[in-house]
Amino acid sequence: MLIKPDRPRSRCINSLLAALLLQSAGALADCVTPPANADWPTAPAGQHGFTAAQLQVALNTFNEPDTNLHALLIERDGELLLECYRSGKDTPITRRYGLPLPSTGSSEFDADELHDQRSISKSVVSLLYGIALAEQQAPPLDRPVLKDYPSITPVWQHSEPPLTYRHLLGMTAGLDWQELGHGLFSSDETPLYWRHDLAAYVLERDRVASPGTRFTYNGGATALLAATLEQRSQQTLTALAADRLFAPLGITRFEWAEDARNRSLAFSGLRLRPRDLLKIGRLVNQRGQWHGQQLVSADWIDKITAAQITTDIDLFSLDGKSVQYGYQWWSGTVQVAGREHRWVAAIGNGGQRLLLIPALQLGLVLQGGDYGSAEIQRRENQLVLQLLAAMTRQD
Repeated sequence: MLIKPDRPRSRCINSLLAALLLQSAGALADCVTPPANADWPTAPAGQHGFTAAQLQVALNTFNEPDTNLHALLIERDGELLLECYRSGKDTPITRRYGLPLPSTGSSEFDADELHDQRSISKSVVSLLYGIALAEQQAPPLDRPVLKDYPSITPVWQHSEPPLTYRHLLGMTAGLDWQELGHGLFSSDETPLYWRHDLAAYVLERDRVASPGTRFTYNGGATALLAATLEQRSQQTLTALAADRLFAPLGITRFEWAEDARNRSLAFSGLRLRPRDLLKIGRLVNQRGQWHGQQLVSADWIDKITAAQITTDIDLFSLDGKSVQYGYQWWSGTVQVAGREHRWVAAIGNGGQRLLLIPALQLGLVLQGGDYGSAEIQRRENQLVLQLLAAMTRQD
């Protein structure tokens, strides 16, 4: 039974909401029970503390015609509660690096469609670094970076304190780098798509702050982390991800877009199915465990999601305060059912968000297509708050 409202085509899969939506000429169509599999058993959202009426408010926001969101998924305690998809415009990074050219058009999305993750790629690189570190195939956090790149001799090479891998992971390198808030032609990130010597491009810059003291968003830091992992392991980043992380998670389909020199775009190139992104969230919520196997050490999960520094950014905030940054993961606080909880998130350009509340064992995935837009992030903040407002009990 289908309802076809006069709105962008949307598919919402949820057993609790199906009757409500199908009776009300509702905002969403094609509501059926989501198919369960070995990785994702399903459950009604009501069993996990969500109320249907409040969820309807959030789903109306998700389906607004002027909001270019493509997917919304919620899981709690390893059970899939809600799964919605809709069509919309998209500029995938595998098509001319995501540039909005004439070939860009509308795409339809469903559970089997790969979606750009953009800077969520950075958070996955951080997980890979922790796996490699445990296998002694990544430098210790406090190793000076220049020791692994002796041919690079920036003017600050003998300055104290030295630049370390800890600083690259935490975006506190102290180097002159202009990215967040800059457009295509003024961002220091853009040349990462073609520069021959990425390490020299990142490191041969003026030092503008002591390492560890100032947050500066820097895709070059992630590119350098990935280059070091590849150098140490003698594998490409794509192969590392496939072997050490994705295969154990049962992620069988993914893409990692490459630059003009056939290197994986560590800072922006990952494409995943939304359910598979949700698996990464469950892995983090379970402190590195998946189906009883410790894929990433619990200590590393704690490190990367801990608040290492407070940023001056409130674009992703859920409480009006500046958000914090760990090792390629964001964090902050939010009120849920009258109590304050800490959230952690992987966030990407265009509306990509994997938001976790570990204390509630809750994971949310949002995917969108408004690349370069700050407004879609603000709209997602509103949507996340509406979703959490629907959670009226925490047990």
